[in-house]
Amino acid sequence: ATYIRIVTMKKGEYRAKYKEKDTKSTSPQIAVLRKEFWRLLKSPAYLLNSSIGSMMMLIVAVMMGIFGDFFGVNADMVASVPELQKFIGLIVAVVVCFMAASNTISACSISLEGESLGLLRSMPVSEWAILKGKLYLHFLFTALPDMALGLAMGLVLRLEWYTIVGVVLTAVIASALFAAWGLLWNLKLPNLHWTNETAAVKQSFSVLIAMFGSWGITVLPLGVYF
Repeated sequence: ATYIRIVTMKKGEYRAKYKEKDTKSTSPQIAVLRKEFWRLLKSPAYLLNSSIGSMMMLIVAVMMGIFGDFFGVNADMVASVPELQKFIGLIVAVVVCFMAASNTISACSISLEGESLGLLRSMPVSEWAILKGKLYLHFLFTALPDMALGLAMGLVLRLEWYTIVGVVLTAVIASALFAAWGLLWNLKLPNLHWTNETAAVKQSFSVLIAMFGSWGITVLPLGVYF
C-alpha cells in the first residue's frame, strides 16, 4: 500500500501529457564539429591559450571602431605619406594574418584527446571526418575575427574597396592554411601522455612549430615584396 501511494498520483495533481515529437538528426560531420566546439568552450586552458589570436583581433577591431586609428596610425597619416600608400594594403593583410597565426587550436586538438584517442577513433565516423571537425573549428574561430579585423582596419584607414576585399580574402585563405598547418604538425608530434591538459596546449612541440611557422609564413610575402 505504501509503494502504491508513493508511485501513484494524488487527486488534483498535474499530469504531464506525452507529446510525440520528431527526432532531429544531424550529419556525422556536424556532430563531430559540435563535439569539438563544446570541448573548446568547456576548457578554459584550451580556450584561452589556443585562441588568443581571435581575442586580440576582436579587441583591436572594437578599439579601432572607438578611437578611429590603429595604434596611432590613422587615415590622415596614411594619406600624407605617399610611400606608405603603395603597400598599406599589404601591411594590413600581414597584421591581420599575424594575429590569426597566434591561434593554435588545431595544433593541440589531437594531443588533448590523450589516452582516449582510441575511443575517439572507434566512433562510427570516418577518421577524416574527425580531422575535418578539428580543422573546421580552428577555421571558424579564426576566420570570423580575422575578417572583422580586416574590415575594421580597411574602413578606418579608408582603403580602396578592392584592397579591403583582398585583405578579407587573404585572411580567409590564411585561416584555412594555418588550421591545416597546425593539424599537420599535431599529427606528426602528438603529446598524448599528459597529466594536465595545459601541458598539451602550451608545452608541445607541435604548438611551437605551428605558431612560429605560421608567423614565418605571414612575414614571408612582406619580405618578398620589399
